[in-house]
Amino acid sequence: MKSNTDSRKAELNLCKGIIEISMISLIGLCLLTLTHALSQIMNPQIWEFTIRNF
Repeated sequence: MKSNTDSRKAELNLCKGIIEISMISLIGLCLLTLTHALSQIMNPQIWEFTIRNF
C-alpha cells in the first residue's frame, strides 16, 4: 500500500505535468497568433490598399 507522502508526490507530479503542458500550449498559441499577425502586416496587398485609401 502506498504511503501518504508517495500519494502526495504523485499528485504534485501530475499537477506539475498539467501546468507544463498548459504553458507549452499557451506559448504555442502566442507564437501562432504572432506569426499570423506578422503575415498580415507583411502582406503587400494590405499595404497597397492602405496607401491608396489614405
